[in-house]
Amino acid sequence: MERKNTPMVIALVLALVFVLAVVFGAKFVYSKAASGPTVVTDLGYEEADSAECQSFVDALPNKVGTFKRVPIADPAPSGAAAYKHGLEDELTIRCGVPTPDYASQADSVTEKSGAQWLRISDNSGNATWFTLDTTPAVAVTAPEGSKAKKVTGGLDEAIGTLTHHEIDLPATPLERIDASAANETESCSVLNLPEKYGDHVLAGRPDSPTGSWLYTSDTRNPIEVRCGVSMSPEYAAGARLTQLDGRPWFTDSSGLRWWSMGTPTVAVFAPLDLAENVLADVSRQIGPVEDAGDSAPSQDCLLYTSDAADDTPCVD
Repeated sequence: MERKNTPMVIALVLALVFVLAVVFGAKFVYSKAASGPTVVTDLGYEEADSAECQSFVDALPNKVGTFKRVPIADPAPSGAAAYKHGLEDELTIRCGVPTPDYASQADSVTEKSGAQWLRISDNSGNATWFTLDTTPAVAVTAPEGSKAKKVTGGLDEAIGTLTHHEIDLPATPLERIDASAANETESCSVLNLPEKYGDHVLAGRPDSPTGSWLYTSDTRNPIEVRCGVSMSPEYAAGARLTQLDGRPWFTDSSGLRWWSMGTPTVAVFAPLDLAENVLADVSRQIGPVEDAGDSAPSQDCLLYTSDAADDTPCVD
């Protein structure tokens, strides 16, 4: 009886050994891939080559939250470090990045590891935390849902190698924009914005048509709308514009600040995923460009360019 069952027992043992081999083999391959080199793009930041950034990178820990440090594939950019959690989730730390010049007291600023951090969502599934009070500045990019304490905590030693300074933040992102040279109060009086945009709530209706409409959120960057302002100093002939409801808009290098063309000039600061709703709302209320010197842009053309003389619709 025992001899008859022997082949079956052997087959079961061999099957179990095979399954274990597959499991452990897969685990080994997964672990190898999860800890392998990753590609980090060189963004050309000059300060990244500094001795301060090199000291910062050398002092970074082997683990940040659930992310483990991994090598960067050649050519590795200066001032950068990479971390992985599994095969897909990555965290990148960069030193020597430009400090966001749109930070304000209306932002939700986190204090961790001896630094003050401003969180910016890039609308691509990731978020980036920037230090506001260190020189050079540091940026930590991680998946959108990551918690600040997980991705910026534990960096005390590395942050301690950097120079700290006091920060003087404006009350709102658009506070330091100059008012228009012309009185646009009458044109701005048409604005009647809603109480909410997504999870952003209006802090209070402005006292005047050219006042600030400020929307705040507990966890995200604010939204601000100001009417009757001067045009961005970055605007120049040939700038690429975005049209919404007949009103063209210019965005500066931050990608978060927008200016309407024509009269009135409205400035908007908004997170990327909410900007279109806010811009469309404002465009509908202030109406299409009506200045005599402006040619009406095609309603079917999203982007167009402007020259020194007028605004010329682009060709579909």
